[in-house]
Amino acid sequence: MKAIRVTAAALSLLAALSCARWETAAESVSGSVLRLHVQAASDSAEDQRKKLAARDAVLAVAESILAECPDRAEAKRRMEAALPELARAAAAASGQEAEAFLVREDFPERDYGAFALPAGEYEALRVRLNGGAGQNWWCVVFPPLCAALETGREQGLALFDEAEERLIFGGGRRVKFRFLEWIRSFLKKAGA
Repeated sequence: MKAIRVTAAALSLLAALSCARWETAAESVSGSVLRLHVQAASDSAEDQRKKLAARDAVLAVAESILAECPDRAEAKRRMEAALPELARAAAAASGQEAEAFLVREDFPERDYGAFALPAGEYEALRVRLNGGAGQNWWCVVFPPLCAALETGREQGLALFDEAEERLIFGGGRRVKFRFLEWIRSFLKKAGA
């Protein structure tokens, strides 16, 4: 019986250490990227098409604004200065009223096929079309991971350390820690 307790304690400690390492990498990733969140006017097929047109226009403008950008702090500064330009690009592409602003918000875990991002609180460029009552489109504007998926380039990937890369791009099995996500959500609501 004592051997079972010792084994269980050792496995619990190992799981806690693995979870802590994963959590540290996840927090580091959220501090390294600037997400993109485009909200459609509605769920109609036409508004969803317009959302994707706005997304493409915003990504094209953002790519030129963020060229040779060294880090997220500089990316955020550049994006903040370009918010009116980004809103105009989204409006022109979608034919709808568009707002562009920076926010800090919770994102769920997202799997983009070539990479995945853990759930957490991220800085984001949010583009809202006609009030934003429709389905969302999420990705990463800095480093340009979404643009890299579209073009096949690996620009910006050097900004991640080995643990962050492994978390984002795989490198073995990805494990979801629902319990940790629940604890994080509970602590955030409790104000801890």
